[in-house]
Amino acid sequence: MVRNTRRYFIRLCVIALAYVLTGKFGLLIPDANSYITLLWLPSGIAVATLYRWGYACWPAVYVAALLTNLSIGASFPLAAGIAIGNTTGPLLAVWLLRYRCFRPTLERAYDVGLLTLAGAIGMTLSAAGGVTNLFLHGAIAASEFKLAWLNWWLGDAIGVLLISPLLVSINKSEIARLWQQRMEFMLWLLVSCIIVWLMFFLFRNSLANATAIVFLLPLVIWAAMRYSIAGASFAVLCLSFLVTAAITIDNGSLQQIVHQGILSLWLLMSLMMLTTLMIVGLQAEHRYAEKALHESETRLRAIVDAALDAIITMDGNGLITEFNPAAELIFGYRKDDVLGRELAEIIIPPAYRVQHRHGLKRFLKTGENRLFGHRLELEGMRADGSQFPIELTITALNLQGKSLFTGFIRDISRRRLDEQELRIAANAFEVDQGIMVMNASRIILRVNQAYTKLTGYSHEEVVGKTPATFIYGQQDEAFHAAMREALQRDRRWQGQLWDRRKNGDTYMQSLMISAVTNATDEVVNYVASFADITQHMEAEQQIRQLAYYDPLTGLPNRLLLLDRLGQAIVSGHRSGCRGALLFIDLDNFKTLNDTRGHDIGDLLLIEVGQRLLECVRSEDTVARLGGDEFVVVLENLNELDTVASSIAEQIAEKIIHALGHAYDLQGQAYHTTPSIGISLFGERQEKVEELLKRADTAMYQAKNAGRNTLRFYDPLIQAALEARSVLEAELRVALRQQDFQLEYQMQVDHQRHIVGAEVLLRWNHPQRGIVYPAQFIGLAEDTGLIVPVGLWVLENACVQLKKWEASALTRDLQLAVNVSARQFRQADFAEQVQAIAVRSGMAPGRLKLELTESLVLDNVSDAIAKMEALKPLGIGFSIDDFGTGQSSLLYLKKLPLAQLKIDQSFVHDIATDPSDAVIVQTIIGMSKNLGLQVIAEGVESEEQLAFLFANGCRRIRDTCSANRCR
Repeated sequence: MVRNTRRYFIRLCVIALAYVLTGKFGLLIPDANSYITLLWLPSGIAVATLYRWGYACWPAVYVAALLTNLSIGASFPLAAGIAIGNTTGPLLAVWLLRYRCFRPTLERAYDVGLLTLAGAIGMTLSAAGGVTNLFLHGAIAASEFKLAWLNWWLGDAIGVLLISPLLVSINKSEIARLWQQRMEFMLWLLVSCIIVWLMFFLFRNSLANATAIVFLLPLVIWAAMRYSIAGASFAVLCLSFLVTAAITIDNGSLQQIVHQGILSLWLLMSLMMLTTLMIVGLQAEHRYAEKALHESETRLRAIVDAALDAIITMDGNGLITEFNPAAELIFGYRKDDVLGRELAEIIIPPAYRVQHRHGLKRFLKTGENRLFGHRLELEGMRADGSQFPIELTITALNLQGKSLFTGFIRDISRRRLDEQELRIAANAFEVDQGIMVMNASRIILRVNQAYTKLTGYSHEEVVGKTPATFIYGQQDEAFHAAMREALQRDRRWQGQLWDRRKNGDTYMQSLMISAVTNATDEVVNYVASFADITQHMEAEQQIRQLAYYDPLTGLPNRLLLLDRLGQAIVSGHRSGCRGALLFIDLDNFKTLNDTRGHDIGDLLLIEVGQRLLECVRSEDTVARLGGDEFVVVLENLNELDTVASSIAEQIAEKIIHALGHAYDLQGQAYHTTPSIGISLFGERQEKVEELLKRADTAMYQAKNAGRNTLRFYDPLIQAALEARSVLEAELRVALRQQDFQLEYQMQVDHQRHIVGAEVLLRWNHPQRGIVYPAQFIGLAEDTGLIVPVGLWVLENACVQLKKWEASALTRDLQLAVNVSARQFRQADFAEQVQAIAVRSGMAPGRLKLELTESLVLDNVSDAIAKMEALKPLGIGFSIDDFGTGQSSLLYLKKLPLAQLKIDQSFVHDIATDPSDAVIVQTIIGMSKNLGLQVIAEGVESEEQLAFLFANGCRRIRDTCSANRCR
């Protein structure tokens, strides 16, 4: 602290002393007013010292200015006021210099201009303060104010310009440089002073003095270029003192050459100093530019030589001008061997050389380029002719009208391999499975994106922690102990566990952990890969559900039923304990579907399934086969058939009672009943399908017994069903082989003349012999075979009619053919009959089709349409077995009928039963009134014949004359 204070005090003393001495010198060359001088160097000293040593030195400036003004006889108030201006002006100038980042080395023209401008601005404050105090104390008149202010400002500004550059830039290096040139500098200064002195004092003419002024600028310029800022500033200062001295000596020489000598002096000194400063600044900039250029070139050369990438430069002719060491290493050439050679022949593969030369010519001609400014991956060629991948960047430079191209080339062979390996590693790491890499302490080092996606934890959240922080604790310690033991023993573990995501959701995880070992078989890392198998397990469950369970009721389906029933049969056979199979079918379920829709039917099936489950034991099986068919498997009932049957019957009765209760189907009550077939099993090893068939047979027995009941399996009924199945198969064969024949039963009139015949179908079975319609027509109706059979009958009946036309005895006969309900309901029935009639070529009006009442009444409009379609061919229609169905007089009026046939059940007792007689008379009378022909069938006695003829029935079917008209 003491040392700093002493240094500060010494600085104040130095500043004050220099200020006072230069001030006394300036006062020796006063202006018209003794307080205003031609040259005030203290202003320059104040600016330089305040800039170099800081604002804290202002007291020295103020005290020195006060003492200097008191020394010339100024009063204390006047001296104190002037001293304030002499202090604040330099302070303002220094603030401007610091604010605008002034460099004291004066190496830039900007610094020269800033020093000049800051001095000029700061001295306006100094001049204003001094002249104002002079005016206030009566030292100058008001008329002299402006000129006095100008002279004061010019003297202070010249003082800043002359002395400040020297003081702010002087340093040890500048002094050392000037000391090295001391003899030359002193000689130059002496010669310059002699020249100036001779010009101003020895020669008394204007030409000599003008010549002296002309000589000053070259001298100053030479000094500035030779002696840097310190020497040049000192030289200008010395010359300025000499010229000023010449001005102060009243020889009038300079005043005769220039206008107003004082102003000329100021302009001369300013010109010399500014010229010096600008030259020195320009020189400094030039030196620094050269130095920077040299350093840049050196650094560039070092960079080029040290670069790992090949740097190759070529001129506009494609000749190589630069080839750095990396290029030598990459391409296998020596620099001296390739300089001046064409680039295309050195490093460009033959396949690309023409393209290279074309692109170079196009650029030189048009300036168009497609490669500059881009990173290109191309093929390069080594000295041995081998090609390899390179990365190329090209830049162009126009230097003094010459085009230069520089290519920065990198061998990317290793990078290509690394990229391939990285792609493989990245693809292996970024798979759909979550991957977690741990160190030997099981600290997580890295996880992949799939881990984040599966768990919800980001990379930042898990790295540095152990997996135990995140694994859901559903697994017990024994589980984790087994995992650790497997990892230690086998270096791997694989299994499934429950885990929890960040959001709290749990999921099933398939996990595999592998240990990574080093050369000494020490574990250095663990790699865990896992996948979310929840959906897979759910899918398996869904597949199992779909495969083994009914999607509507959730009950086992046929596949699972067969499996469980097979197991139950095997188990019962081994244990000797009987079981029972209950086949359940809902009565009239189709009516519910047809009237209220399948969605309501589904609701009923769901409720039935639930009620069935409530009726049986947990070990029993309730299954749905499909539609409204359910099956119940009862196991382990009893070893005795009688007891097992009794238990099965009780359960079946319970089911009937449970299913008989009302169902609430969307707010509406519905009642249904079941029909149940029961078949016992367990006595012997039986087939599953056979057992199901037996229960199904028993179920149909229950339906035939009136429904809402149960039946046990009856072997006789089963035999009948099997016989029916065999007969159906044989009927299909007969249809393919046409093992049918037609017989004809005559129709006669009241005179016993044959008027027609009715077709009778016979099956000529190769083993059974003749099979009559009563034995197979019902089966044909049920199986749909009646349609092709009926077409066969129609086809052959029409052919027979055509044959009858050849004989006078038979050409007028009509032939009646029975048409089944299923055949008539075929949409194309009319078209089929038309085609058969046309194909046979029979005469119109000979064929008559017999329909039943129920068939016609089922869809009257459809029947009318088909009958009208066939009417133009002369085909007539007869109602068979009239009076046995739900007869309606209205349909008789609408239908285009030709005949009514009285059923033989009425004819049989007409001679003995008055009721039958009345019915027959009514039918005959109604037919006459409607214009319909009537025919009676089943006439077997003369009494019946006489009654019919007497009441107007003119035709009968002769039951005793079958096949007579063949």
